[in-house]
Amino acid sequence: MIKMHKTTYSDVVFSPEDLIVVARISLQTAYKIIKELNQELEEINKKEKKSYIIFRAKIWRKFFRERYYDEKFLTINDLEKKFKIKEWEAKEIHSVIKKELLERGFRFIKGRIPEKAVLEKIYDYSEERVKNENTSKTLKF
Repeated sequence: MIKMHKTTYSDVVFSPEDLIVVARISLQTAYKIIKELNQELEEINKKEKKSYIIFRAKIWRKFFRERYYDEKFLTINDLEKKFKIKEWEAKEIHSVIKKELLERGFRFIKGRIPEKAVLEKIYDYSEERVKNENTSKTLKF
């Protein structure tokens, strides 16, 4: 039996309150991020003749992930605790990942890095690698 997942409004958009929980940021910062992303969507609508719906105080989850690389974030303190490493090691990991993602055009929330990027770096796990592995295992008829 296949279970269908019912998509809800909160599965599709982030409210400021959602961002507070996800990124552990202040309400003011959440509104600032949403405003910046919505302005970027407006520019895309104008330049590329797209018709993205823009909410006053919400942002599309998918668009947020595209700009911030993920929707789960770690602080230096989180890195220390989660991986049982010293502060200087956590700072180095944070710095390297932030630099790499900035070079690839992603945005950052001050003091936080995407958990997905950390796991990719530590475990050498990337979506591209997984896709390649899955493709090579596909049987051709």
